[in-house]
Amino acid sequence: WSFFWGYILLDDALQIHERVGVWIANRLPFLSGVQDAKDVGELAVYVLIGTLLVLLLVGAYLRTPHDQRGVSLGLTFFAGLFLLFSVGLDIIGGLVSAFFPSRLLNYGLSFLEDGGEMIVLSFAVSWLFARLVAESFLPATWVAPLRRFAQTRTNLGSKG
Repeated sequence: WSFFWGYILLDDALQIHERVGVWIANRLPFLSGVQDAKDVGELAVYVLIGTLLVLLLVGAYLRTPHDQRGVSLGLTFFAGLFLLFSVGLDIIGGLVSAFFPSRLLNYGLSFLEDGGEMIVLSFAVSWLFARLVAESFLPATWVAPLRRFAQTRTNLGSKG
């Protein structure tokens, strides 16, 4: 999973799928007449890299002990939501801008895409951290204060 999220980070920072998508669009002769050839190239990169990452994740999942597969399933859920915002809204944004060239609409879709990605990643990190605390995978010096804090917050909520 570290490799998957690491690639997502690098792709976002270096715009890999955009750059490789343009490169593909410029190299394939049958895309020369297509108006949105760059989008087709980006989609090809998504499919190629996505297939490779899914194969790696499935292989890792099959090698994971059964009692630890819940974390992988949870991360799969968050990865799916993340891809819904990143890839899904990216494709929808490309289609919408082709038919409705409005800067306001493009900004709105970009806001939804980026905001959705950040919210999903925030929930994913929170969920994963909660799992690590609950299953005591963190050092004891980290876990005890977190559990005391959680207990204090629970007690405050029940008195109100």
